[in-house]
Amino acid sequence: MYCTKCGTRAEEGDVYCGSCGNSLRPKCANVSLAAPTSQDDALADKLARERVASALVLMQQGDHRQAADNLAAALKDLPDDAEAWASLGVCHAALFESEKAIEAFQIAVQMNPNLSNAWGALGNQYFCSGRTDEAIHALEQAVELNHQNAQAWGDLGGAYAEKGDYNRAALALEEALRVDQDQSASGASIRAIWKTALFGIKTFHR
Repeated sequence: MYCTKCGTRAEEGDVYCGSCGNSLRPKCANVSLAAPTSQDDALADKLARERVASALVLMQQGDHRQAADNLAAALKDLPDDAEAWASLGVCHAALFESEKAIEAFQIAVQMNPNLSNAWGALGNQYFCSGRTDEAIHALEQAVELNHQNAQAWGDLGGAYAEKGDYNRAALALEEALRVDQDQSASGASIRAIWKTALFGIKTFHR
């Protein structure tokens, strides 16, 4: 080994040149160039999934803002997790952030086109944003994937009515009432809305 500064030969193990004092260590000796290991990746994946689990608990508690933050952080390491994207969409919808909700639901159904609830939620957000044609497409996908999706049938009835297609609107609302299994107070409230809408269609548009 020779000194790169003065050319003097150095002995094995020397740290500095005996003639000029120049460091004999490579300049990058202390810089780690190691790529992330599979163990690092596994840890990142584990932490991300823990964030998702925490977000689901926060959603049940009604803290959709913190849940959204947790999900956004988790999705940096789990970009292909369709369910997590759908959950993020639910959070944004609950926070009345419609455009962010639509974007999250769109990604969810792109990742997994078989998510009926995500299609239904996407359709609902489209409808609330005045994008009726897109709402109908998404809601039709939702009920095709899961015929028992009462909420999607109800929203589809509303979207059809908005377009003036009252026959389809009535059929969709009737199907919503037929398949609905929600016995909660909120479920009863939604059924009352569907029944009122159906009565109005049958009375004034048939």
